[in-house]
Amino acid sequence: MKKSDNLKLRSAGWLFAIMATSTFLACGPSKTEEEQHVSPIDTTDVLMLNTEWRYNTNYSGVFQDPETGTEYIFLGDPITHLKVRIFDVYGQQLFDIPLDSAYNVVDHIHCLTMLAKDSLVLLDERGEKMVVLDTKGIVARERSLVDARCDTNGDLYELYPTNTGLTLLGRKLYLGPALLGACDGKSFYEQTNSNLLNTQRYYALATGKCKMAELDPAMSSQGVRFGACGMLAHLADTPRETIGMASTSTANGDLYVFSAYSPFLHKVDTTSLEVKQKVLIRYGYGDVGITPPPITEADIASNGSQIRAATKAYILSFTYDQPTSRYLAAVVHEVPEDTPEEDRSWRRKWSLVVLDGAYNQVGEYVLSGKEYSGSILLSLKNGTWVLEKDLSPQGFMNPKVFRRLKLP
Repeated sequence: MKKSDNLKLRSAGWLFAIMATSTFLACGPSKTEEEQHVSPIDTTDVLMLNTEWRYNTNYSGVFQDPETGTEYIFLGDPITHLKVRIFDVYGQQLFDIPLDSAYNVVDHIHCLTMLAKDSLVLLDERGEKMVVLDTKGIVARERSLVDARCDTNGDLYELYPTNTGLTLLGRKLYLGPALLGACDGKSFYEQTNSNLLNTQRYYALATGKCKMAELDPAMSSQGVRFGACGMLAHLADTPRETIGMASTSTANGDLYVFSAYSPFLHKVDTTSLEVKQKVLIRYGYGDVGITPPPITEADIASNGSQIRAATKAYILSFTYDQPTSRYLAAVVHEVPEDTPEEDRSWRRKWSLVVLDGAYNQVGEYVLSGKEYSGSILLSLKNGTWVLEKDLSPQGFMNPKVFRRLKLP
């Protein structure tokens, strides 16, 4: 596969970084906001995290110590400041973990997460190496994943999450991989002058492939396992450009996979890595999930996949509100394709869809994409916190402000 083709497959990482205040949406038929009963969600509680860098889901998140139940929030910057900062749930800075020594064994840190209260695990570019660091930033162990990226069907994957970073559940890591080619070295692309033919050949195969990978940070002989295969098979009738990968998330102790190209949350069995339950998500204005048209030269030339990602409704994130025992799905709203640039993409409104323990939708709140990020929800014992967007020129230098979403 040519490098330019590979970069094209990754170009959708921005699609899922939607920024996002709030009105309650009554359940029932789709209505305009003016027709709905308006009741603001309480966002008065504030959590502030002091860093000099942006919050990036590839390097940040929440970790709960399985032994003590203590929760930690971590924000990393492996590019400029070369550190990961650890906070308690009140925003108190606990310590920094330096990342300098990691660059003795990798050229680039693509994603990381806390593995334990005293260690981090990270993947390099394309997920070819996994490295574990202690709290002093010293490399504790490393392992090459170059020969572990083939599934049992002979397909080669890139371990390169672009949407939600690494997901830790128990002692295993999960992410959304990207199909690269065949393990025998054959590329799904052929040498041709037709971008259409190249793209069609790739997606004709990629749509039906595995959308989740499991890694063992203990670095046992098990290596990498692949699962959630065929979760986008409903789009495999003809080549359709499903640019971007699936995202992984945990909620109430279970593992889920979701994609911008599916209206379902896919609950995954962690033993078999097969989808064991599909949960349909809708929001007050209609259906969720992008259904791309068959690939054509005209659609490629007009950047159709990018336009759909900037205007169609899809699931941004999924989490669990611990105080109320409710599931929360963030869904970005659909807007017309001719919507001005300032009101599309991450600037769109998004809905916080509330589900009970049986996945029945019991409420919905609409939030502003210019104020809050629907893709960044922190699930803590004391509630669910959403990142407040700072759009000032040097906003990334300011403390990161989170607002608690108090559900009734």
